[in-house]
Amino acid sequence: ISACLVGSEMCIRDRRGIQHCAMGGKASRNYLTYDAALQRCTSREINDWTLLFQQLCPPNDRTKAISKASFVKNVLGVHVPPQLVDKIWSAFAGKKDTLPEKEFIPAMLVFLKGTFEE
Repeated sequence: ISACLVGSEMCIRDRRGIQHCAMGGKASRNYLTYDAALQRCTSREINDWTLLFQQLCPPNDRTKAISKASFVKNVLGVHVPPQLVDKIWSAFAGKKDTLPEKEFIPAMLVFLKGTFEE
């Protein structure tokens, strides 16, 4: 385990090389890479999450990314408190308004199967 400062945020790298940072900053999205997520998922999970992502993307959207509102409504649920929604979104998407597929898959893995530390 090692600790470092990224900008003004404290980050910790665990034994597996996964970087954990304080939520809300640019570096906070480095919680798990797409490739690392693929190694920890079954092919069925990846297929299910890819299908879900495709269903949540607006039709004819060239950016291929889902909005925060769509993520909240379809993944978290409308009854999650707004403060918690903001923290979860910030951890997964940083300060961006949308979440691309390469960040959606790791987000789903952490959200559904992640460890306490993640």
